[in-house]
Amino acid sequence: MVPLILLATVLLGSVAEARVSFMSSEVLQQTDVPDYGDKAPFKCDNGCQVYTDSRSSSLYITKLNTNTGVYEAVTTFSNIGGANKQNPAPYALKASDKYYVDNRGDLNPFVFYVVDNEAPNMGTPVMVITDDAGLKIDTTAERVTVLSSKAAAHTWSQISAKFGETVWGRFPKIYATGFDNVDVDYCEPVYWARSVETLADAAITLPTPISTIHFLPGDTARHTVNVAWNKNAAVAHTLTTAYVTPGYHGCAFNVDELYSSSLNATLSDSFTIRAKSVLLSGYIALPNTDVLDFKINDAEIFFRGWALTPQCWENADSYAISLNWTGRSKGASFAVQLDFDAGCQ
Repeated sequence: MVPLILLATVLLGSVAEARVSFMSSEVLQQTDVPDYGDKAPFKCDNGCQVYTDSRSSSLYITKLNTNTGVYEAVTTFSNIGGANKQNPAPYALKASDKYYVDNRGDLNPFVFYVVDNEAPNMGTPVMVITDDAGLKIDTTAERVTVLSSKAAAHTWSQISAKFGETVWGRFPKIYATGFDNVDVDYCEPVYWARSVETLADAAITLPTPISTIHFLPGDTARHTVNVAWNKNAAVAHTLTTAYVTPGYHGCAFNVDELYSSSLNATLSDSFTIRAKSVLLSGYIALPNTDVLDFKINDAEIFFRGWALTPQCWENADSYAISLNWTGRSKGASFAVQLDFDAGCQ
């Protein structure tokens, strides 16, 4: 039996308020309950399903009994099973506004994903990266969500399936969110495949604790993809090269909130590639203090603001690319995608 957590123990910590909240879900991490006794409330207005990649017996879901003032233990993270299985079943909670994530002595990173029962795309598989081998996903599901907090980043690669080659919109997308924020107007993907060739070559690294691949709307064909930890958050220079800032989620309504990350808020890279064209696209949330400095051959572009208009170059046989950025403001983030030899149409 899981013991009761008494109100008196609240004096050992505080109720944390930091997290990333979406329309139908919330994502909490260790920084939301950093110390012994810290508690972080989470929403479950219509009943909810929860997932975690932690197997800790010192992290609890508790429920405040307002009559007695006692935080009553509902379960421990070890009973949710996320770290013990690569494809865990969700843990169901009844509707209440009194649930908390409660830290009883665990200092390890975790991700906790709670989804309202009325959220879009319910029934989507949620998988957990449990070791260095990563996940080799073979599925007919339209989308798959992955949890990963044990490394600085994770990388999606070797995406393979039969896709609509003649229709640009019929290629897969990868989001830095859970499944409930896929294909909604207010959240932008980190990656959107442009062609069969760039898709096959893509290796998309996300410095985030959660992400979702969306294969094709309404498609039940068999898809395969690999996803694994990327401990140094290295960016691959392939036909598609993607840059994502630490903690990025890409949703416009909560730009001041970012996931917690162990990485510094800086990006710097340069390389040269032989190609006939370069297509740049993406999403930015960059105030004037957090400008992205992008150079391509002799051109230098400073990106700022809250919109990025796609740009394309096809006037050379090779391209020298460099990128530099330092995050200074709360919520500053971006995801930029470079596609080589994908054309400008």
